[in-house]
Amino acid sequence: MTNADFVLAPIAELHWNGAKMADAGIAFADGKIKKIGPAQEIIREYPEVRREPAGLVTPGLVDPHTHIVWGGNR
Repeated sequence: MTNADFVLAPIAELHWNGAKMADAGIAFADGKIKKIGPAQEIIREYPEVRREPAGLVTPGLVDPHTHIVWGGNR
């Protein structure tokens, strides 16, 4: 068994690299993603690690730009 610091599982819907995965899990170690996979696989691999469930998980980079047509109050 490998070490992880935190597990986010089960995740109802995970959006990752342009794909969508239902019932997923993510294991983190040292602030980085260690493993992504089906929730039950992640839970089984890291049974002693602190775990939290989640509804929807998406990448953190969101492009908040606007277009000139929206100049003025929004």
